[in-house]
Amino acid sequence: MEPLRRQVSAIIDAILSETKPEEALVREQLRRHVANNPGQPEKALLNHLLSISTTVQDDTA
Repeated sequence: MEPLRRQVSAIIDAILSETKPEEALVREQLRRHVANNPGQPEKALLNHLLSISTTVQDDTA
């Protein structure tokens, strides 16, 4: 599990280090998922992706 955790942490770090203003809400949502899942970055990213997927589906319906 450790290699996966490192990869997921790198993905999260890359997303959070972005500075595009139009992506600020996405970064804030991801920070919230990370805070709600301490020590479990893979769960945080999964929850984040699922919540975004739901949002995208709602917007296209």
